[in-house]
Amino acid sequence: MSHRSNPRPDESSMMSSSSTADWTSTFRNPATQLQLLQSDIDYFHDLKLSASADEENLREHLNLMHSQMAKDEGELDVLLDRVTEIKRTIKELRASINHLSTLREGRKREVDKKQDLNAAPEETTFSDEYLSSNLTHLSETVGQLERVFGMRIQRTTSNSLQLLFYGCSGPAAPDIVCSCQLRYNKIGRYEPVKCNPPVPDFERLVNHLNLTSDMRNFVILIRHRFRRYFELAAAVSNKVD
Repeated sequence: MSHRSNPRPDESSMMSSSSTADWTSTFRNPATQLQLLQSDIDYFHDLKLSASADEENLREHLNLMHSQMAKDEGELDVLLDRVTEIKRTIKELRASINHLSTLREGRKREVDKKQDLNAAPEETTFSDEYLSSNLTHLSETVGQLERVFGMRIQRTTSNSLQLLFYGCSGPAAPDIVCSCQLRYNKIGRYEPVKCNPPVPDFERLVNHLNLTSDMRNFVILIRHRFRRYFELAAAVSNKVD
């Protein structure tokens, strides 16, 4: 059996093939190298553009923040001025309240003093004859006002006076008679009994009469209250209609 031997490769061809492989691995194609370089340049260019855009956005955002801060500072200054004005107004109001309180206290002391001077002591009482005489005198005094103020006075039982007022209701109801009744007590003071139509401050007017003893002024005020009552009633009636 014969054996065939493989031919040995040519050493020169082997060396040539090895040298070609080393050259290819060491040096690239220039076109490929340029493409890679251009890709790197484009990449860094894109990074630069992105950084520029971010910087521009950041600058714009900072400008907006500065504008908003300036606006907020202006509004804060306005609020601070308003607070200062309110504090000044409160201070003035407090001073005014203190002044009014002082005036009120002074007025109250004056009224108390007048009451002490004009009011008889509670333990002091007058006889029925004295009271009757005073009522007669008061009736005569008020009688002088009847023609002027369109009124009439009646003396009732229990040391009371009844004042009748005519013409207070106006032309719509001229026949209505208004009245108020006062009692003259044992210490020589008037007491409110009743008032028709009702007068909200009737008791206060009677107290003022006790302080001043001015029956004429009392009659004027009561008559004015009666007329005002019917004026308001007519206004309400017209509004409802």
